[in-house]
Amino acid sequence: RSIWISEQGPQGPVSPISQKLSFLLPSDNLDLPACTEKGIVAMNTPGQNSNAVAELALAMMIFMSRNQFTPGTGMELKGKKVGIQAYGNVGRLVAEKAKALGMEVMAFDPFVPAEKMVAEGVTPAESLEQMYEQCNFVSLHIPAIPATIGSINYNLISRMPKGGCVVNTARKEVINEPELVKVLEDRPAIWAIDIVPTS
Repeated sequence: RSIWISEQGPQGPVSPISQKLSFLLPSDNLDLPACTEKGIVAMNTPGQNSNAVAELALAMMIFMSRNQFTPGTGMELKGKKVGIQAYGNVGRLVAEKAKALGMEVMAFDPFVPAEKMVAEGVTPAESLEQMYEQCNFVSLHIPAIPATIGSINYNLISRMPKGGCVVNTARKEVINEPELVKVLEDRPAIWAIDIVPTS
């Protein structure tokens, strides 16, 4: 998810065969001028892998709630509350699947009207702080832009209930990694990612 694809490619020069491949990567990871120069068509196809990401987010919640399938009882997702940060294509699908499992769903997205969330059975959060304080799980679906890079920090994560779990299927850049480490050192917390951290 955070691989830079350029004329050299992530592992070296791009071969004629690899030029025909489709990369499911954020468009900001593509060297668009290089694509144009080589006659490679780069297209934005929003929503194409939304269901796959939503399924992964729920699977990670199940995996973490069952103690990563190690001996022990773990807990059920039914009756737990999940907060969705960014209620877009993926966020709405996560909400749909979480409700099917009997979870309460809260979401925060300043660009989505609260009425739309309510109509879809989702509780709008008044603030990010409120969502982190009230939810057992928080699922991240925000892009890596100046306003969000490093925004998932100690102040937010440390507000979660004991045993709270943050699931990041978005972008690693949104995480303030040094502050995440501090949270994990200071209190019990669960962290689930499908992205290799920087450190």
